[in-house]
Amino acid sequence: MKKLIAILLTVLMIATMALTALAFTYSDDIPDNLGEEIFDFTGDEDNITAYNGEIGSNIYNLASGGEAYCVKMDASVMYEFEAPKDGTYSFVITYIARTGGANRGVDYAVDDPKGEHRVFIDLEESDERRSVTGEIELTAGKHQFYVYAPTGMDDSSLKSCDVYNVAMFLTAEKAPETEAVPEVVETVAEAEAVVRTEAPKTFDAAIVAAIAAIVSAAGYAVAKKH
Repeated sequence: MKKLIAILLTVLMIATMALTALAFTYSDDIPDNLGEEIFDFTGDEDNITAYNGEIGSNIYNLASGGEAYCVKMDASVMYEFEAPKDGTYSFVITYIARTGGANRGVDYAVDDPKGEHRVFIDLEESDERRSVTGEIELTAGKHQFYVYAPTGMDDSSLKSCDVYNVAMFLTAEKAPETEAVPEVVETVAEAEAVVRTEAPKTFDAAIVAAIAAIVSAAGYAVAKKH
């Protein structure tokens, strides 16, 4: 039992570390290796499908021909697009999160008009433009990508940012599904290898990987008893 507990704890620890490392990456510009471009829009109001909020109240600088905008409190903007295939998509938000003592952030959501499952991004602060890249899994068809003010924003200790560009890329087409053969995990080293081989690209994928490893380990323990 002690061996089983050690394996489970190791799997969960590695999954948590993978989430932290792989959730978002930062760069000075949009990376050039993200795959097929789906859309690449500046902060011009004409590029936005819709917005929720009031310009001048909780959405600032959003205008036709504009360069950037800032969403505050519960405001959001939405980009509707067509995903050509099932697969992994990379989104890139180019922003300025000015330094000055406060934390800066932004939220995003997919197909979530009420923002019930929006995800917070703790931005790297800079007085120059930066780009943050994340990955999402999408099915082929029409989708909506939302940019929200950061969760918990008080405009004092946590502030929003200026959004200059939002882009989406098809990074990897989903591979045909094959019937998986259950893998028995017997040692901590094997548990580490399983998690590293199936390194998660999103939060949901990491949880699935951890649960799968736990189930395999539990199955092994039961088999040993019998």
